[in-house]
Amino acid sequence: MRLFCAIELPQEIKEKLAAAQSELVQPGIKLVEKENLHITLSFFGEVGEKDVKKLQAALSAVEFHPLEISMRGVGAFPNLKFPNVVFANAGCAQLAQLVQGINSAVEKSKVPVQKEEKEFHAHVTLARVKGGANISGFAQKYSAFDFGPFIAKKFVLKKSALSTAGSKYETIKQ
Repeated sequence: MRLFCAIELPQEIKEKLAAAQSELVQPGIKLVEKENLHITLSFFGEVGEKDVKKLQAALSAVEFHPLEISMRGVGAFPNLKFPNVVFANAGCAQLAQLVQGINSAVEKSKVPVQKEEKEFHAHVTLARVKGGANISGFAQKYSAFDFGPFIAKKFVLKKSALSTAGSKYETIKQ
């Protein structure tokens, strides 16, 4: 099963992000459903059934303290001129340390997982872009927009099921 670690967002933050997302509706842009908005910490890819319990045990050993996360501004991967992914920034210096702790614990567990190739950038994916849609007006309006802060009290292990209707996420370990 496809697994990843994430921080879930409070409903109030999801509502603010969804309100901004509504301005992205145009051909070539697929919005992430409001209930699926989250901060991905580590994507593990396909993990065999027999390894899930080992992965859960490894993650249980990761030290976690509540984190204040500030949701401010938007951006795009690879860039705003040629976006593939539109995101909201998640600001918190300790998130990178948490990701290192998660990755280190998983590596020690010897559970075979997909290695992250890109440097960690804390964000919430708002939309995926195909065909060169123009998001410059959206980016300008929300470049410094404050979606609000929140306290993350935990991280979770989630399962991702892909379908033609989009991804469905299910929390399997809190």
